[in-house]
Amino acid sequence: MNPKPNRAPASNCPDPKLQQAQKEIQEVFDRYDLGGAVILQSPSMAHFFMVIDPSWSCAFYAENQNMIRVKALRTDYPSKEAHAKALNQTAGMLISIGEISEILQKNTHAVLFMMSKKMEIDHKSDELPNNERFDLE
Repeated sequence: MNPKPNRAPASNCPDPKLQQAQKEIQEVFDRYDLGGAVILQSPSMAHFFMVIDPSWSCAFYAENQNMIRVKALRTDYPSKEAHAKALNQTAGMLISIGEISEILQKNTHAVLFMMSKKMEIDHKSDELPNNERFDLE
């Protein structure tokens, strides 16, 4: 399968195993026409990606802007109802990804906070601005 346009590329991750895993997972998303978010972790690196462009979604990843965009002109749909359905399905997907991400963050921070009472956790993140240290407080 060829990657869809406006999809975050696997090449933004330097780990070849994570790149290959992302490619295979994206093929499953495409085969079943699904959207979602995936976090992959190797012993030395984490990689996160979203598939937000199934056929029923009007969301896409604008790589040149590094952000999620939505394109849903009423004229792109056969009816007002089809337009509303696409917007609602897209919103539902994005809300679910956001809510589940928040639950994951709360749960992982709670566990890490407990672990930090028994051990020193020193982790710098490439995902945080200015390569800041992970802070549990």
